[in-house]
Amino acid sequence: MDAITFIKETGFPAGAFVMLYALFRTTLAENTRALQELSHVIREVRGLLLRLNGATK
Repeated sequence: MDAITFIKETGFPAGAFVMLYALFRTTLAENTRALQELSHVIREVRGLLLRLNGATK
């Protein structure tokens, strides 16, 4: 079912709510993945810096 048909059958407020909810869930999932990847990279960089700092002493 396309968006226009969905809005015609459910009404604009209900259709808009469902579409915004779906957009929110998608955005939240993408942001969660991005934060997990960023956390992983930060841990790698921190480990590398600690090893380099230990190697110079």
